[in-house]
Amino acid sequence: MRIAKLALVISRWPAIQRLTLCRWTLEVEEAGYQVPVRHMPKLTYLKFEKMGLDAVRGTLAMINAPGLETLLIEDVEDPLGGWLDELWALIEFQRMDCLQHLRLHKFQKNDGPCTLASILRVAPNITHLSISDTEPDVFESIVRCEDYDTMARHLQVLDIDAAIWPFEHILRFIHSRARTLKQVHVPQPLVAKLAEGLKPIGEVEISALESARSWKAELKYLS
Repeated sequence: MRIAKLALVISRWPAIQRLTLCRWTLEVEEAGYQVPVRHMPKLTYLKFEKMGLDAVRGTLAMINAPGLETLLIEDVEDPLGGWLDELWALIEFQRMDCLQHLRLHKFQKNDGPCTLASILRVAPNITHLSISDTEPDVFESIVRCEDYDTMARHLQVLDIDAAIWPFEHILRFIHSRARTLKQVHVPQPLVAKLAEGLKPIGEVEISALESARSWKAELKYLS
C-alpha cells in the first residue's frame, strides 16, 4: 500500500476512532515522500501488526492524534534494531499525554541511545504496559536511571510475556509501583520468584492462567 493512499482514506474519514493496520510496507519509490499531517482528533486506538518500520514511521508521522489512548505495535520488522529511537521521537513530537496502553511486541535490543525508559519519560500517563517476546534485559534501562521512580507513576497493569533477566530488575520495578499496580502478568517460570519477592508488599493473590500464547500468572494487589 502507498502511504499516500492511506492518507487519502484518513482525510475522508477524519472521525475514525479505532484504526488497525496489518501486513503492509512502504513502497520503495515512496522513500522520503512527505504526506501532509492528517488531524484525527477522535482517534483513541491505533494498532500496527506485522508491518515494516518505514510503514509504522510514516503512519505515525502523518497522523496527529492528541487523544490517542492505546498504541499497540506488534512484530515490527526492524533489521537495524533502532526503531525505539523512532518511536520515542514520534511520541515526544506528538505529545501523547493521553496515551494509556502501550504494547511493544518482538522488539530487539536497541542500537541507538533510546531505551524503554526514554519511552516512559515522554508518555507519563501510561496505565497499561505490555512487553512480550523481547530482550531479557529490557528493564535494565529503567532501574539504572536515577529518576526511575518518576516513570509510569500511574501504571496499573503490567504484562511481561518474556524471560526477564536479571530478575532483580523487574522485581525492583514492581516494588516501586506497588501503590498503583493492580495486575501483573508473567510467564509461569517467574511465578514462584515473584510470589516470594512480593511478600514484603503485602497480601498477594496469585493464579496461574493458560492462554493460547503462553502460560502466565496474574498477581492482584488486594486492598
